[in-house]
Amino acid sequence: KFKNNNQMTRKFETLSVYKHSDEPCITIVSLNRPKKLNAIGSKMWIEIGEVFETIASDGSYDCRCVILTGKGRSFCAGLDTSDTTLGLIPNDESGTKNEEVDVARRMISFKPKILEMQRCFSALEKCPV
Repeated sequence: KFKNNNQMTRKFETLSVYKHSDEPCITIVSLNRPKKLNAIGSKMWIEIGEVFETIASDGSYDCRCVILTGKGRSFCAGLDTSDTTLGLIPNDESGTKNEEVDVARRMISFKPKILEMQRCFSALEKCPV
């Protein structure tokens, strides 16, 4: 839900979400990591899914249009490869470094993360605005 100042009551670490000042039926979602050129890390993946699932499920928003933007000089630089929580360079359970684990096992262990990332971005597609 939105506060009186048109900002979403739920605070996000990597996104800013608010209603357009002149057109309250327009919601603006901004990627908000300008120092990282809005590169998408694990936290941002989750928050993008949460925002669009919330907009889609709550009819009180009266949202007919969502504008997705990026703060700063770049819309989005892609994946944040420095974010170790993304799982791009996973360790196995024993703490063995990625280079010591065969490629097939690394990819099998990364599959659940890929499915979660896809679910978050599918929330955009499923959002009925």
